[in-house]
Amino acid sequence: MDATLQARASARPRTPVASLAVLGTLTILLFVMVAMMVAGFRFLVVRSGSMEPAIGTGDVVVVETVRPGEAAPGLVVTFRDATRAGSLVTHRVVSVERHGGRYDFVTRGDANTGEERWSVRAEGAIGVVRSVIPMVGYPLHWLGSPTTRVVLLVGGSILVGGALLRRVWRG
Repeated sequence: MDATLQARASARPRTPVASLAVLGTLTILLFVMVAMMVAGFRFLVVRSGSMEPAIGTGDVVVVETVRPGEAAPGLVVTFRDATRAGSLVTHRVVSVERHGGRYDFVTRGDANTGEERWSVRAEGAIGVVRSVIPMVGYPLHWLGSPTTRVVLLVGGSILVGGALLRRVWRG
């Protein structure tokens, strides 16, 4: 009997140090991301090449929410474009002028020839790109798709169910 218990105990998988290190690193990264979001930062996946080569498709931009008066020509900003159904656009500021209680912007993607002209109230908010994380957006975009979520949910449920059934059948 003791030999059987000893064999079962030695057959159990051990958690390697590398797995714990990865888990710890991911936990720290998650904590930092949540803290940054509370501080007014957002993480956005770039879905077009309009800002290449500075910002590529699949990059993640770290955007800080600021007052429009803090933006200046040369900065890369994120704004809601009314001509694109209010979708978020991240482009470089070409010019900015204050007219009373509004700021009028002209922006353009580095790889584009066309410009956007848009305005925001002086007490409003826009995003300023503070950092770029290359290519991280590809897996984030893939994980965020509805199909992937369903596959992961169903696959995870099947794995957990199989593990439980295996445990029940083994006794």
